[in-house]
Amino acid sequence: MADHRQSSDTPSSIPDDLIPEIISRLPARAVLRSRAICKLWRSIIDDDRFPHAHRRHQPHMPLLRLYRDGSLAPPELNPPHLRVRIEGIDLRARASQPVIRFAVAQEHKHAIESEEQRPRRDRNFRYIDPAKLSHPSAFDVHGSCDGVLLISHGWSIYAYNPATRCWADLPENDSTVIGFYVHRPSGNFHILLSNRLRRAEHWVFTMGHKVVQRRIPSPEFLSDQNRIRPACESPPALVSGNLHWLPQSFQSDRQLLAFDTVSETFRWMSPPNVDADGRALLELEGMLTMTVMRGERTVQLWVMPDYQQPAWFCKL
Repeated sequence: MADHRQSSDTPSSIPDDLIPEIISRLPARAVLRSRAICKLWRSIIDDDRFPHAHRRHQPHMPLLRLYRDGSLAPPELNPPHLRVRIEGIDLRARASQPVIRFAVAQEHKHAIESEEQRPRRDRNFRYIDPAKLSHPSAFDVHGSCDGVLLISHGWSIYAYNPATRCWADLPENDSTVIGFYVHRPSGNFHILLSNRLRRAEHWVFTMGHKVVQRRIPSPEFLSDQNRIRPACESPPALVSGNLHWLPQSFQSDRQLLAFDTVSETFRWMSPPNVDADGRALLELEGMLTMTVMRGERTVQLWVMPDYQQPAWFCKL
């Protein structure tokens, strides 16, 4: 019988141009294991463009809905907490199921008695004294981008990738997170913040080999009185390189607030011509989308098919 085993001199490698196409079709766990195969595979997976390519080849996932269920919050908690729930909605089956539930402090800050009591971290050991925190069990979820979660506890902010189990912490600061996104020209994760004391000041944190923070220009209509709500309260939708927020509390109209992540400028956008409660913004198949609740069981989808020529259409 002929020996079909390949000799050591016979090339057995996959053509280099096919490797990214193969890896991008693997499940997340297999991608994580593939980093150990060789340096080439690891460099492909670590490339900033890979998460987008991998997500494009994955099966469609359920629509996720994040909402607060105040009825589940124990009344004895002080300061009060809210129970936040994430549900997965299968649009084809018209059914939903719970994904995760966690507690969030209503005040969205971790206050202690005075600034002198604020716990400090040793450079070699991450530590926060639970006894000095008003509500040590609470944490905030500020957003997700390309599979990376941005969360905080106390004054510490963390970026965490559940697939690779890698995480990074940001320098302690007194700012409020209002946006989290990938800066496409550079491929780096950016965090948009506003100063807690002077809300007219806005900053961008760039997460690369090191964290770089810089101040950006703020428009006149954003002041200490006119503040963008924290991302953990009002998460913006990232579409076409722009962050989008629902109307803020200081507005007298229904205009949407937008932030161009490349030019780093704020502007106003017209919303769909619909007046209803229970609205939310999201990205759906690359389109800016607004969901509108109609009663307890009906949701309308308003989409903007062409971002360069803004016009809203009702899809459902």
